[in-house]
Amino acid sequence: MLAEQLGLHPRAVRDCASRNPVPKVHRYADHVFVVLHAPERGARGHVHYVELDQFVGPGYVVTVHGPTNPEVPPASALVETDAVLRRLESGRLRPGSPAELSFAIVTALTNRLRDYLTSLTEEVWRLERTVTGGHMGDPEQFFYRTRTNTKMAIAAERLAVIAAVTLPVTAISSVMGMNVIVSGETHAGILAVLLTGMAVMSVTLLVWARRKGWW
Repeated sequence: MLAEQLGLHPRAVRDCASRNPVPKVHRYADHVFVVLHAPERGARGHVHYVELDQFVGPGYVVTVHGPTNPEVPPASALVETDAVLRRLESGRLRPGSPAELSFAIVTALTNRLRDYLTSLTEEVWRLERTVTGGHMGDPEQFFYRTRTNTKMAIAAERLAVIAAVTLPVTAISSVMGMNVIVSGETHAGILAVLLTGMAVMSVTLLVWARRKGWW
């Protein structure tokens, strides 16, 4: 077994076999165990973290990739090592020690982080220009993580509009109902006026809410 041949520490081997939630560096007697993560864009704005482990010792660098989410393409776990391999094969990289080779891999991962951060910054800038320019569009088209809150806010606004529209009807009918519609005699004229007033007030509120964009 490679771990036994290289004399890797059992704890480092156990950590390598499982998913590590945070980056870390463990130094042992004759080697170093390094855990790093690279971002990989997923569907609907989700970000996967691709784990890259390294064992750096006298005369060797061993990389372990993963475990990865099944949704992540296998090639995403090899981005850094493939880039370093191409540099080695072309002669552009000639490391003088395992530490220099490990540094080249870490540098490639840092470049990946930088490029991803740059793309996120550009997206934020585009969103900021959209918002400050007054071109909001459909709020449900914004980021995936805010869609649930957006839908709840829209539902609350529409319920508030319904409550506002029915408020005049409820108020007028509560005050005048017993005096207009009675068992002995119904005042048809007053009833017609009240119904017309309720309808006009409700329609007015609907039009106002529509102009405000609440409905």
